[in-house]
Amino acid sequence: MRGMITFIGLAALAMAPIAQAQDVTAGGQMASQLVGVLTRADGFQQTTLITHSGALGFAVPGDWKVIQLDFKLPVATAVYDVPDPSALDGVSNTNCSMAFADPTTPEGQAVVARAAALGGDNTSHDGWAVHARTDTADTTSPTAEMVATRAQGFVTAVAMCAWPKGGTHDATYDAYMTRQFTALLGSVQAPAAPFKARPGETFFSPQ
Repeated sequence: MRGMITFIGLAALAMAPIAQAQDVTAGGQMASQLVGVLTRADGFQQTTLITHSGALGFAVPGDWKVIQLDFKLPVATAVYDVPDPSALDGVSNTNCSMAFADPTTPEGQAVVARAAALGGDNTSHDGWAVHARTDTADTTSPTAEMVATRAQGFVTAVAMCAWPKGGTHDATYDAYMTRQFTALLGSVQAPAAPFKARPGETFFSPQ
């Protein structure tokens, strides 16, 4: 199941800290792309990509564990292991990811095409095109999958979640994860330029 989520990933990036600044720009002596990370007062983790073309951000609960953070265009990707209350051994089988893909590049076009090809039930939510299906390739452990795409400024945002169905999971888990997925979509934003650093926010330059 995790492979379905991480197919949009790139090679791992080396992350180097950059000193905080009150006004953060991607011009001058700054790198062409910066990643800002902020733990908010409500416990959510805010991640922002800052580029010459503008900023893009989203937030996830603070207890989501980062699996992969390849946050640089043409495809900026973050993948998370989502806590699963039914996992008695502490190992979660639920993943979610957020990606920003540059649709003018082959890499970005490939990500958007794969998301659109998921198939299943097609709906819309707040400007997002949502695709949902149950993958029954493994008959003993089917997997619910949801993918949503939306034009977000100069990129296409692609959100994905996948989680196990059946077994120790009942219908309430599907409803819970659907709410989590909807909240992820609602957190996506494009902060106005020039981007201003927020108290406690740190910045990294993806290499």
